[in-house]
Amino acid sequence: MAARAIEPIRYTEPKERSAELLRVALGQMGRHKAAFNPVTFTLWYEYAAGINPALHAAVEQRLQDNAPFGDTVVAGLYQEHIVPPDAAAVQRIGGELQRVMTGLASSSRRPARARIASARSSTTCRPRCDPATPPRCRRSSTKHSPAASR
Repeated sequence: MAARAIEPIRYTEPKERSAELLRVALGQMGRHKAAFNPVTFTLWYEYAAGINPALHAAVEQRLQDNAPFGDTVVAGLYQEHIVPPDAAAVQRIGGELQRVMTGLASSSRRPARARIASARSSTTCRPRCDPATPPRCRRSSTKHSPAASR
């Protein structure tokens, strides 16, 4: 089993300061509609601590506009301002990989003849139907002529 990489500690406030931030975060959580969960707590903790300037600005703007903080808004703010960028990238890549795998799975269920016929019909170079045309010129988009065959 591979060892898990240790991430640097994100929250370094001492116990007394973190207790104060806890009270502020819980107070904010009680004022809004979002559920009481770690995502909501993290949002309000980071807002109260002032350790995330972009989040702080976004929350301040919503507070000034008297905009509600429901679960969807909190999840969006959390995703945009708190989730580490590499985790967000992994999530996007996972979604893209799922889309590709679904496409591969659906195409592999089609019979091989249907896939080959589909591939042939989608090409721009189609054989000419004129049996008088020499075989080497049948895929040419120009009519057979001595100049075209050189």
